[in-house]
Amino acid sequence: MVLWVEATKDIGDTRRLRRMAVSFVGSVSSLYTTSVLIKDLMGIGNLENACKTYWPALLLIGVVIALVVNRERTLFVDTVADTGIQVETKVGNLFSINASSFVIPTNTFFRTKVDNNYIRYESVQGQFQRKVYGGSTRRLDAAIRKSLKEQGRVGVPASDRIGEVLRYPVGTVAKVDYDGKHYYFLAMNDVNKDGKPTGQSYDNVKKALESLEHAILTFGHCDTLAMPLIGTGHAAIKDASCERVAMEIVDEFVDCREQLARKVVVCVSPRDYVDGRINFKRLAKYIEYRCEFFRG
Repeated sequence: MVLWVEATKDIGDTRRLRRMAVSFVGSVSSLYTTSVLIKDLMGIGNLENACKTYWPALLLIGVVIALVVNRERTLFVDTVADTGIQVETKVGNLFSINASSFVIPTNTFFRTKVDNNYIRYESVQGQFQRKVYGGSTRRLDAAIRKSLKEQGRVGVPASDRIGEVLRYPVGTVAKVDYDGKHYYFLAMNDVNKDGKPTGQSYDNVKKALESLEHAILTFGHCDTLAMPLIGTGHAAIKDASCERVAMEIVDEFVDCREQLARKVVVCVSPRDYVDGRINFKRLAKYIEYRCEFFRG
């Protein structure tokens, strides 16, 4: 689906149509010219005859080539001037990224129960728990509790439909290490007793990013960090549009006085891209601008 959208996005744009037309004519001409050349040089006319006989297939191949060559880019990377920090944005699954550290948005209860009320199967946390822990949460819960305890974090007693639980402030980070990789569980939203987000505010995004910065500088790692567009999914923060959050993430890493990562990858989910929730070209231009005109 993403490949199809890449190929057909902005298909009505006049300049892109012209480029596609040139690519189409060029590819068809090249294929046919090659078949003639093979016949003249080698005396093999099978390919030329096939082009003449199956000309609709030749035209279809030309269309496919034109679409592929002129498809919209879904990966962009640039380097911040004078710092060497790479900033990348790409469309894809977070866990397909070759990174050492990942950000996992979660709730202030740090609940890990996967169902449609607490953690959705298709959410970043749901995917993480299936991929890394095979759906078992006992070891994950223990790792989260250990991280919070080591930081001296004290939660406020609360309860939900599962039972007694501790609530932590928005922005609390628990670091879980597994198989040589690092996962920063980042509390984005309070939830009610049924696991539904409450008190959603864009300030949560800002608090979360500031807390993530502090966590990385305090007990984290300066490596390749991949993170999703926090606050734009199940957290349901009204003003947290995909583009706004993506730019906020870029600003946080570019403007930090200390180096937070060698490379930060802002991951756009395929669904957000396909549904048109983000203008990828505009985001790429923003990254290019911020990297070139780094304020220092």
